[in-house]
Amino acid sequence: MMKKLGLFTLLFAFLYACEKSDLSEVSPDVLPVVAAYLEAGQTPVVQITRQLAYGILDSSDLNILDLAVYIESEGVEHLLTQNTEGAYVADSIWKPAAGKTYRLHFTYNNLEVSASTTVPEAPVNFKASASSIEVPSFDIGGGGTPPDFPDPIDLTWDNTIGEYYQVAVVNTESDPELINDMGDDDRPRPRFSNSPEQNNSYELGFQSFSYYGNHRVILYRVNAEYVSLTQSTSDNSQNLSAPYTNVTNGLGIFTGVGADTLNIKVTK
Repeated sequence: MMKKLGLFTLLFAFLYACEKSDLSEVSPDVLPVVAAYLEAGQTPVVQITRQLAYGILDSSDLNILDLAVYIESEGVEHLLTQNTEGAYVADSIWKPAAGKTYRLHFTYNNLEVSASTTVPEAPVNFKASASSIEVPSFDIGGGGTPPDFPDPIDLTWDNTIGEYYQVAVVNTESDPELINDMGDDDRPRPRFSNSPEQNNSYELGFQSFSYYGNHRVILYRVNAEYVSLTQSTSDNSQNLSAPYTNVTNGLGIFTGVGADTLNIKVTK
């Protein structure tokens, strides 16, 4: 479940916005917002919410409840059930498989809402040059020598055909200790991520981390629809046009990812 936190949080951050919609025939205030990704071997979770109109800050009670939500593949329908947080979850028996295409569908406001995606394979040969990194002490006093900076951790993986990958890092400590505690409440979150890129490496320096302790480093192989979402959200940050969606009669994203995970410890 920890593996899912990084990307699902990022997905959700893109989806609450915008009064406008490219769906000219449907008023945007009746469009549901979908946030979901499928990963091989993991139980699917689909969040379906009402759209938060521009200028309205109250995001409480946005979940759309009591829907009949299905994910279909190769002629087999899987009915999802609503959990206590208002998300729709598949049963523990069925899980998606890499390489297969899946179609989400449900009815809302008398419209069939649907989206399709293919689950990519997990990344291949995901490695780190080290399993820990030390944060140097900068308390040099009067006339002391500067600290030695540690070598960054090099993350590498295979990418022979130019696919998109994204790295997410999540601190897994129950009470994480800030590296630089400035004594205020505006603290960075214990997770961060880069943007999807067509690369086969990523560098983590000690400056990349805000917390000491154990971290889960997740490499995602992401689909084109997710890349389009992140790019359109960045492009539209200064206007009110709606971000990219692959959902028919809806907004948001239904996508597949492949993932692999390493562990890194940040020490003093």
